Amino acid sequence: RIIGGYVVPSHSIKYQASLLFSNSLYCGGILIQPQWVMSAAHCWKPSYLVKVVLGDQNLMSSDGYEQIFNVLFIIK
Repeated sequence: RIIGGYVVPSHSIKYQASLLFSNSLYCGGILIQPQWVMSAAHCWKPSYLVKVVLGDQNLMSSDGYEQIFNVLFIIK
């Protein structure tokens, strides 16, 4: 439940990342540099199992703006 939130324009939060494991959302992160996503330490699984999604406005449907990236390595 979100209290005091507000609706923002589509694709206005470009730095928000979704972390996928077996094609399911399991954590979020933030894009801090063009090739770096930061998230909580407990969110990371072996890098070959994780994908990062940027530009996804609606997790239930695709609008063509989503970008999906493989994770090359993880720094803890």
